[in-house]
Amino acid sequence: MTNLTEMQFALMNRIAHDQYNSSNGQTPEEASDVNCWLWADEFASDIGLTEKQVGGLLTTLQEADLIGINKVKRSRTLRGGEPDESTVWFTEAGFQAWKNGGAVTKTSTKKAAKKEVAVEADLIDLLASREGSHKRAAAKVLLKGKPMTMAALAKAVYGEAEFISQVGMVLKGIAKAIEVHGLKLTLTKEEGKVALK
Repeated sequence: MTNLTEMQFALMNRIAHDQYNSSNGQTPEEASDVNCWLWADEFASDIGLTEKQVGGLLTTLQEADLIGINKVKRSRTLRGGEPDESTVWFTEAGFQAWKNGGAVTKTSTKKAAKKEVAVEADLIDLLASREGSHKRAAAKVLLKGKPMTMAALAKAVYGEAEFISQVGMVLKGIAKAIEVHGLKLTLTKEEGKVALK
């Protein structure tokens, strides 16, 4: 990851300015100032995304070691309507990325490469926020740039080459995500091979 996507930065900015941080909603001065309740519904509402999208973003940020999450399972004694006690905080790398306006330390010097990485990361984030890890797995394989036969893609995603019909459905889902969100990627099928560029 070289840059935060717009959605990732929006979520991190919302977390950074949460009223329950030690900075009380003000701009934090250091990573330790950012540690708040993980209330995905409020985050989603505030930045105009769905809870599933926020969940996908949280997953990608955590995988990139930019945030930490402490998941607290609700006790059986808690009644409905009581707030979730899970928390989210910035790692030092996450704080620096947020402070630098979304630039993560190992950045590319080419502007076009930065945009391409952001678009690819946007697609992975969108697919992570939806049901079905197969779409995300297929997109990750295809984003490596090598055209693949449907059977090879089925084997990479499902572990079995026989799942070609399922791969067709997965590809339709990826194409729809690209179209709906206006990403500058193209899913092509030529000479029996599919590619994502």
